[in-house]
Amino acid sequence: MADPVTRGAARIATLVAVPVAIVVAVVIFLVVSNARPKDDPGAQPSAMSSAPVYVDLPKLDGEQAVACRALLAELPDQVLDQGRRIMADGSEQAAAFGDPPTTLVCGVEAPKVDPAEIVYPLEGVCWVSRPTPQGSAPGTVWTTVDRVVPVAVTVPGDPAGSGQWAKGVAAVVGKQLARSAEGVPTGCG
Repeated sequence: MADPVTRGAARIATLVAVPVAIVVAVVIFLVVSNARPKDDPGAQPSAMSSAPVYVDLPKLDGEQAVACRALLAELPDQVLDQGRRIMADGSEQAAAFGDPPTTLVCGVEAPKVDPAEIVYPLEGVCWVSRPTPQGSAPGTVWTTVDRVVPVAVTVPGDPAGSGQWAKGVAAVVGKQLARSAEGVPTGCG
Protein backbone atom coordinates (compact mmCIF):
# COMPACT_ATOMS: atom_id res chain seq x y z
CA MET A 1 0.00 0.00 0.00
CA ALA A 2 1.04 3.56 -0.63
CA ASP A 3 1.99 5.75 2.25
CA PRO A 4 -0.27 8.64 3.37
CA VAL A 5 1.91 11.26 1.67
CA THR A 6 1.65 9.54 -1.74
CA ARG A 7 -2.11 9.10 -1.36
CA GLY A 8 -2.51 12.76 -0.42
CA ALA A 9 -0.48 13.88 -3.43
CA ALA A 10 -2.62 11.66 -5.69
CA ARG A 11 -5.83 13.19 -4.30
CA ILE A 12 -4.55 16.73 -4.85
CA ALA A 13 -3.46 15.85 -8.41
CA THR A 14 -6.91 14.38 -9.12
CA LEU A 15 -8.70 17.39 -7.60
CA VAL A 16 -6.70 19.69 -9.89
CA ALA A 17 -6.71 17.53 -13.07
CA VAL A 18 -10.46 16.84 -13.23
CA PRO A 19 -11.58 20.51 -13.22
CA VAL A 20 -8.80 21.44 -15.64
CA ALA A 21 -9.93 18.65 -18.02
CA ILE A 22 -13.54 19.86 -17.80
CA VAL A 23 -12.52 23.47 -18.54
CA VAL A 24 -10.40 22.35 -21.51
CA ALA A 25 -13.30 20.25 -22.88
CA VAL A 26 -15.73 23.17 -22.58
CA VAL A 27 -13.29 25.56 -24.30
CA ILE A 28 -12.72 23.09 -27.17
CA PHE A 29 -16.49 22.61 -27.57
CA LEU A 30 -17.09 26.37 -27.71
CA VAL A 31 -14.28 26.92 -30.21
CA VAL A 32 -15.47 24.12 -32.49
CA SER A 33 -19.17 25.08 -32.29
CA ASN A 34 -18.36 28.71 -33.17
CA ALA A 35 -15.89 27.83 -35.93
CA ARG A 36 -18.27 28.87 -38.73
CA PRO A 37 -17.94 32.49 -39.82
CA LYS A 38 -20.79 34.70 -38.63
CA ASP A 39 -21.55 35.84 -42.21
CA ASP A 40 -22.09 32.22 -43.33
CA PRO A 41 -25.79 31.92 -44.26
CA GLY A 42 -25.80 28.47 -42.73
CA ALA A 43 -24.43 29.76 -39.41
CA GLN A 44 -27.83 30.57 -37.99
CA PRO A 45 -30.60 28.11 -38.73
CA SER A 46 -33.61 29.86 -40.15
CA ALA A 47 -37.12 28.73 -39.50
CA MET A 48 -38.89 27.40 -42.56
CA SER A 49 -42.65 27.55 -42.69
CA SER A 50 -44.39 24.25 -42.17
CA ALA A 51 -47.56 25.50 -43.87
CA PRO A 52 -48.55 23.61 -47.02
CA VAL A 53 -47.75 25.31 -50.32
CA TYR A 54 -50.59 26.01 -52.78
CA VAL A 55 -50.06 26.19 -56.55
CA ASP A 56 -52.35 26.19 -59.56
CA LEU A 57 -52.23 22.76 -61.15
CA PRO A 58 -52.88 22.13 -64.84
CA LYS A 59 -55.01 19.17 -65.88
CA LEU A 60 -52.95 16.19 -67.00
CA ASP A 61 -53.78 13.35 -69.36
CA GLY A 62 -52.79 9.80 -68.42
CA GLU A 63 -49.30 9.86 -69.98
CA GLN A 64 -48.51 13.26 -68.51
CA ALA A 65 -49.63 12.10 -65.05
CA VAL A 66 -47.35 9.06 -65.21
CA ALA A 67 -44.39 11.17 -66.38
CA CYS A 68 -44.98 13.79 -63.67
CA ARG A 69 -45.26 11.18 -60.90
CA ALA A 70 -41.95 9.69 -62.06
CA LEU A 71 -40.31 13.12 -62.01
CA LEU A 72 -41.64 14.09 -58.59
CA ALA A 73 -40.57 10.76 -57.11
CA GLU A 74 -36.98 11.44 -58.16
CA LEU A 75 -36.69 15.05 -57.01
CA PRO A 76 -34.26 15.47 -54.12
CA ASP A 77 -35.28 16.48 -50.59
CA GLN A 78 -33.17 19.63 -50.99
CA VAL A 79 -32.31 21.92 -53.87
CA LEU A 80 -29.72 24.66 -53.34
CA ASP A 81 -29.72 23.83 -49.61
CA GLN A 82 -33.45 24.54 -49.40
CA GLY A 83 -35.63 21.79 -47.94
CA ARG A 84 -38.65 20.36 -49.66
CA ARG A 85 -42.03 21.65 -48.48
CA ILE A 86 -45.38 19.93 -48.11
CA MET A 87 -47.85 20.60 -50.93
CA ALA A 88 -51.49 21.38 -50.15
CA ASP A 89 -52.51 19.20 -53.07
CA GLY A 90 -51.01 17.89 -56.28
CA SER A 91 -47.85 16.44 -54.75
CA GLU A 92 -47.78 14.03 -57.70
CA GLN A 93 -47.19 16.94 -60.09
CA ALA A 94 -45.76 19.78 -57.99
CA ALA A 95 -43.03 20.38 -55.42
CA ALA A 96 -41.84 23.34 -53.39
CA PHE A 97 -38.53 24.17 -51.72
CA GLY A 98 -37.54 26.81 -49.16
CA ASP A 99 -39.29 29.82 -47.69
CA PRO A 100 -40.61 31.73 -49.56
CA PRO A 101 -41.21 28.67 -51.67
CA THR A 102 -39.67 28.06 -55.06
CA THR A 103 -42.14 25.82 -56.86
CA LEU A 104 -41.86 23.24 -59.61
CA VAL A 105 -45.02 22.34 -61.53
CA CYS A 106 -45.03 19.49 -64.02
CA GLY A 107 -47.36 19.42 -67.02
CA VAL A 108 -47.63 23.15 -67.65
CA GLU A 109 -48.55 24.57 -71.04
CA ALA A 110 -45.57 24.64 -73.41
CA PRO A 111 -44.40 28.23 -73.89
CA LYS A 112 -44.32 29.80 -77.32
CA VAL A 113 -40.74 30.87 -77.90
CA ASP A 114 -39.95 33.93 -80.00
CA PRO A 115 -37.05 33.29 -82.43
CA ALA A 116 -35.11 36.16 -80.81
CA GLU A 117 -35.71 34.91 -77.26
CA ILE A 118 -32.76 33.51 -75.32
CA VAL A 119 -32.95 29.78 -74.64
CA TYR A 120 -30.81 28.52 -71.76
CA PRO A 121 -29.39 24.98 -72.07
CA LEU A 122 -28.80 23.90 -68.45
CA GLU A 123 -27.59 20.38 -67.64
CA GLY A 124 -28.95 19.03 -70.94
CA VAL A 125 -32.40 20.65 -70.64
CA CYS A 126 -33.46 23.85 -72.41
CA TRP A 127 -35.32 26.59 -70.55
CA VAL A 128 -36.75 30.05 -71.16
CA SER A 129 -36.84 32.61 -68.38
CA ARG A 130 -39.68 35.08 -67.99
CA PRO A 131 -40.96 37.36 -65.23
CA THR A 132 -43.88 36.04 -63.20
CA PRO A 133 -47.27 37.10 -64.62
CA GLN A 134 -48.52 40.56 -63.76
CA GLY A 135 -50.61 40.51 -60.61
CA SER A 136 -48.58 37.77 -58.93
CA ALA A 137 -45.63 38.13 -56.56
CA PRO A 138 -42.42 39.32 -58.24
CA GLY A 139 -40.20 36.53 -59.43
CA THR A 140 -39.01 34.52 -62.41
CA VAL A 141 -40.55 31.50 -64.15
CA TRP A 142 -38.17 29.06 -65.81
CA THR A 143 -40.00 26.75 -68.23
CA THR A 144 -38.63 23.82 -70.22
CA VAL A 145 -38.98 24.13 -73.99
CA ASP A 146 -37.62 20.76 -75.09
CA ARG A 147 -39.61 18.21 -73.06
CA VAL A 148 -42.75 16.31 -74.10
CA VAL A 149 -44.18 17.25 -70.68
CA PRO A 150 -43.09 20.83 -69.87
CA VAL A 151 -42.02 21.86 -66.36
CA ALA A 152 -42.10 25.35 -64.82
CA VAL A 153 -39.92 26.43 -61.91
CA THR A 154 -41.13 29.65 -60.28
CA VAL A 155 -38.49 31.46 -58.22
CA PRO A 156 -39.71 34.31 -56.00
CA GLY A 157 -37.90 37.63 -55.70
CA ASP A 158 -34.92 39.01 -57.55
CA PRO A 159 -34.27 37.32 -60.92
CA ALA A 160 -30.49 37.45 -60.40
CA GLY A 161 -29.32 33.89 -59.79
CA SER A 162 -32.77 32.39 -60.29
CA GLY A 163 -31.41 30.17 -63.07
CA GLN A 164 -29.57 28.17 -60.40
CA TRP A 165 -32.96 26.71 -59.44
CA ALA A 166 -33.61 25.49 -62.99
CA LYS A 167 -30.08 24.10 -63.11
CA GLY A 168 -30.61 22.45 -59.71
CA VAL A 169 -33.50 20.30 -61.02
CA ALA A 170 -32.46 20.03 -64.68
CA ALA A 171 -30.59 16.73 -64.40
CA VAL A 172 -33.65 15.01 -62.87
CA VAL A 173 -35.96 16.63 -65.43
CA GLY A 174 -33.68 15.47 -68.25
CA LYS A 175 -33.54 11.93 -66.88
CA GLN A 176 -37.26 11.54 -66.15
CA LEU A 177 -39.01 13.48 -68.94
CA ALA A 178 -38.61 12.56 -72.61
CA ARG A 179 -37.19 15.13 -75.01
CA SER A 180 -39.64 16.45 -77.55
CA ALA A 181 -39.01 15.55 -81.19
CA GLU A 182 -40.71 18.64 -82.58
CA GLY A 183 -41.11 22.30 -81.79
CA VAL A 184 -37.75 22.60 -80.03
CA PRO A 185 -36.38 26.13 -80.51
CA THR A 186 -33.08 26.79 -82.24
CA GLY A 187 -30.20 27.12 -79.83
CA CYS A 188 -31.39 24.09 -77.93
CA GLY A 189 -28.93 21.39 -79.00
